[in-house]
Amino acid sequence: MTSVGVVEHRRSFVPNELKICRKQLHSSWFYFSESSMLLSYQAKEKKKPVIMLSSLHKYPETFDDDKILPCVIHDYNQTKCGVDVIDQCINHYTVRRITRRWPMIVFYNLIDIATTNAMTVWLCQNLDWNLKRSNTRRIFLTQLVKQLAHQQNQRRSEEARLKPKVKLALSSLGYSIHPESLKDVNTNVQLDPIKKRCYLCPANPGRKVRQTCNNCGLHVCLSHSKNITMVTCQTCSEK
Repeated sequence: MTSVGVVEHRRSFVPNELKICRKQLHSSWFYFSESSMLLSYQAKEKKKPVIMLSSLHKYPETFDDDKILPCVIHDYNQTKCGVDVIDQCINHYTVRRITRRWPMIVFYNLIDIATTNAMTVWLCQNLDWNLKRSNTRRIFLTQLVKQLAHQQNQRRSEEARLKPKVKLALSSLGYSIHPESLKDVNTNVQLDPIKKRCYLCPANPGRKVRQTCNNCGLHVCLSHSKNITMVTCQTCSEK
């Protein structure tokens, strides 16, 4: 596997000689190591040179044209369109989170690229799938997440020992709970499919919940409710 890409000037492994703006336009400097090559190409006058890193090219080859373009930049321009399209798709819907751990960054990128490739394969096999929809990628990712989590949710719903909150969440998603596991589940709890703020909570933290009071129907969190035989908010329980 080889790689060809642009390198930022602030990288520590880039020699200072390659960062200097040269007077000669379209001039190229090559630095070689055992496994890779660094290229500094002066594309414009009075501008910083373009620095490229390649593990594919082994010789300082250039094209005999007006710009004396190196083969490294030519090959990069031929393939960068596909890379830019993938970057656009990944940045629009991504699983990446802010972290300083480089293994997590690599893992997030692998997931993003895997979902993009999975959608490409799916569309090649199903050419008529959601042709009139503009958010096909969002629909595909939503269905993919549900299908990947279905087997795990189905396995957990068949377990006899589950927390009441987990049982209610699985039942609200349409999974059938194990009969022995329903003994301690409160069937009187009302769950709204849309989350809303607890009307008794202050602005901070302002919890959003699906649980509603059986008497008044307002959304209420666990801290401001009593769950004995049914969910009742503090206001209704004091009446």
